[in-house]
Amino acid sequence: MALLAGLLSGCETVPESAQSVAVDDPAAAFDTRQAVLGNIQHWFASGRLALATASESTTASVRWEQRAAGYTIRLTGPLGAGAVELRGTDGQVSLKADGKEHRAPDADTLLREVAGLELPVNGLRYWLMGLAAPGQAVAGLRFDNGGRLEYLEQAGWKIRYLRYGKTELLDMPTKLFMDSAQVRARVVVQEWGFKQAS
Repeated sequence: MALLAGLLSGCETVPESAQSVAVDDPAAAFDTRQAVLGNIQHWFASGRLALATASESTTASVRWEQRAAGYTIRLTGPLGAGAVELRGTDGQVSLKADGKEHRAPDADTLLREVAGLELPVNGLRYWLMGLAAPGQAVAGLRFDNGGRLEYLEQAGWKIRYLRYGKTELLDMPTKLFMDSAQVRARVVVQEWGFKQAS
């Protein structure tokens, strides 16, 4: 767990913290956020990720680029070691690691079997943006007084949003704690960028 503490206490260059501004109807404000973010077809987020299980911990720099249904996720270990690149489109996922390329229809299984990482890629695409993943039951949901997601429980994961940062479009999550029965994940987003659909 020392790696998790180190990730969260290190020097960060995240966007300026955005305090919540109270609104009369947080649920309606969240619906508005969903509509705006749902129109974003191209976005990227870069930062740091720490994963811990009962037996091991790992940290990585991460950059996620999403273009409509396609994505590229690049994970790089300390000092550039252990680079993993995951690319996905509808129904096809490829992973490059250690000079080899692997393919599968499911990103979560591929990451687990090839890289030994328990990372919920299918849901994380939405959770990173502060949204619930569509088509999956929501076991718990809570907003702050400004209509931003504060807590989400979905697909066996409990996600807490500890900080949002200012961007040119909306306040975006910059610190997330994610816990499942087997894995603790900590995400710090240092940069957000996106384009609206034309």
